[in-house]
Amino acid sequence: EIGESPGLKMTDEIIQTLHKIITADWEDVKFKIYENQDGHWVIRFYLDSVDSERGLIAYMNVFMRCNELVRKYQMTRVTENWNVKPGDGSIYFTLRPAWVVKKVDEDTFVAPPPHISEFVTRAREARAAEEAEENM
Repeated sequence: EIGESPGLKMTDEIIQTLHKIITADWEDVKFKIYENQDGHWVIRFYLDSVDSERGLIAYMNVFMRCNELVRKYQMTRVTENWNVKPGDGSIYFTLRPAWVVKKVDEDTFVAPPPHISEFVTRAREARAAEEAEENM
């Protein structure tokens, strides 16, 4: 059922199923799926076996939006580790299972520009001064 969170007990089974699905669609492509230290699932494709890198990227993007298994277990992409080519002859796509808690600074945290930080600091100082005056 959609929304189910099986946790760690089904990790190996789900990874094996993901492997079968991708193998059926990309039978001549060499890849492996493994769990990293954060509990994310990394799909590593060996570029020397990929005919169309653009096609693979498009496939993975559609896969994340439309695949039944991905939807069932509410997997999401780890944006900063999606479509990454570190120069080792591979391309990496990283998924986060629903039961892995997203870190606060992961995906969405972007440090504000310095002038915004200064503005926020000044606003907080002004608010604190106002509250101090009210309490006197």
